[in-house]
Amino acid sequence: MSKPSTSKRYLNLKPTISSWTVYKTNKYFVPSKTSDVLAKLNTKKFGGLSYEILEDCGNYHFKIKTDMFGYGYIAGNPSKYECTITDEPVY
Repeated sequence: MSKPSTSKRYLNLKPTISSWTVYKTNKYFVPSKTSDVLAKLNTKKFGGLSYEILEDCGNYHFKIKTDMFGYGYIAGNPSKYECTITDEPVY
């Protein structure tokens, strides 16, 4: 079950990855299903990106808000991906 974050936390996407996928929904999305894709974020282009975690959906899936594409869902497990989770934005 999802829960709103009680204190601000940030998902920081390192600039070493050129494409992070943001999805339209957190329900039953399949990474290869292009109709579920909201956007592809190019962190290399911006030297890294930080997003406030608006909702922790469990299993390292988070609701974020991007400036260009609005609200979406992203996977961000620091043990699997080039990212960190901190109390302050890094980028």
